[in-house]
Amino acid sequence: MNYKELFTGWFFYSASATLMSAAIVGSNSAWALDLPAVDCVITPSKSVDLSVATSGVIRHIHAERSEHVKAGQLLVELNSRVEEANLNLAKLKANMKAEISAEEINLRYDRLQNERVRNLQEKKLVSGQNIDESKRSEQVSYWRLQQAKDTYAVRQLELERAAAQLDNTRVFAPFDGVVTQVYKSEGEYVEDSPVMQLVQLNPLHVEAVLGMEYFGQIHNNMLGDVYPETNQNTPYSAHIEVVDPVGDTASGTFGVRLTMDNPGNHIVSGVKCILKLSDALYTEPNNSEQAPSDTASASEAPLTDSAKLPASATSSEESSKESMTQSIELSGGVIPSYKFGPFASDKEQKKAAQIIESYGFDPQRVDADFDFIKGYLVLSADSYRQPSSQLLAQFGRLGVKDMMVMPQKTYQGRISFGAYNGPQSANMRQAALTRMGIKSEVVARTEKESATWLAVESINEAKREAILQKLGSL
Repeated sequence: MNYKELFTGWFFYSASATLMSAAIVGSNSAWALDLPAVDCVITPSKSVDLSVATSGVIRHIHAERSEHVKAGQLLVELNSRVEEANLNLAKLKANMKAEISAEEINLRYDRLQNERVRNLQEKKLVSGQNIDESKRSEQVSYWRLQQAKDTYAVRQLELERAAAQLDNTRVFAPFDGVVTQVYKSEGEYVEDSPVMQLVQLNPLHVEAVLGMEYFGQIHNNMLGDVYPETNQNTPYSAHIEVVDPVGDTASGTFGVRLTMDNPGNHIVSGVKCILKLSDALYTEPNNSEQAPSDTASASEAPLTDSAKLPASATSSEESSKESMTQSIELSGGVIPSYKFGPFASDKEQKKAAQIIESYGFDPQRVDADFDFIKGYLVLSADSYRQPSSQLLAQFGRLGVKDMMVMPQKTYQGRISFGAYNGPQSANMRQAALTRMGIKSEVVARTEKESATWLAVESINEAKREAILQKLGSL
């Protein structure tokens, strides 16, 4: 499915779609914002062409068109007899310790011999040449043992390389999704071309364009009703996650992207739709936080648009499972070193270790400190140059209440509009301030905490994502 061609065909909508748009406008006259119903397109949230990291002949394709797959599932494998043989050879070499044992015996013997020669030297019964020869033999044996240990370490690395080379002959699903295209067949030779296309249908994305006259009224997390052309009588709820900061001069429009949940994949992707936006804000499911009001106390004050949150401003729960993982990535999808965590208790860490071990890894415990996000502040933008007293009066005239001046040393005397435990309430507060014409930003409050991670070596991205999914249920 070519979604770009589908997107460019919006303005050639049929007469029935136009009538539907008018009907929706009429039925939603109570919306607070004076926004028209607009054309849109429903697309998958992710669409990737999967390729094999190396060239070869396809041995087996494990998924067919329209098949649902899980993250980490094996999809394609090439003929890998050479790689499998290399891996078996590397395993055999990696277990060879006879050379080390032999050199340890030689070293013990030469040390004992050298000690005997020194005893004879004290009695003046050996020559200097015999003494030098004894020392030389002991030193040679020592370095031969070190060489044997180095050879053993090299063989361990060769084993990891052989395992990575075998992994490169296979393709794993990077996320839960549906196979939409299979470009190759078993027995075909592949080099640089993709083998299949995988899309993610939950959630879905909704792409729409609006006139520039509405720019500034559209914000992240605003809700909207989506009417697919396949089911024009049933609206589906979606929320804005991207607002293009730059408009299109030729058409006088700007783009927005919404996210729409699609449990069970019941909503069809790749179709046209009608979108009607409201000024209501999206609230994450199971969020125990309550929306802030302008009467909140200064100690419980408000926050910002999620698109403007600093990179570190994630919820403490997300930080504890994903954002705090540390890795160094290499080309080819193989990560040489990766840390899962942090884990709040030994019990949780042991359960996580069992999950990681089930994927064939030997996790090592790592204790370290990290910056824990304990909350968020909504502060006046740093671009304001007026004195704080003048800003308090200015914002008060706009109807903002419960403000306070922050310390000069830590926050440069900026105005605080509130403090929150999670980013969602902060987003809602900042959106409200933006509609008043007040510029603000979210600042994360952090503190040092000790935690435990589990480190693994040489993990591919598909297995990492599969493990992270299971750890998320702990």
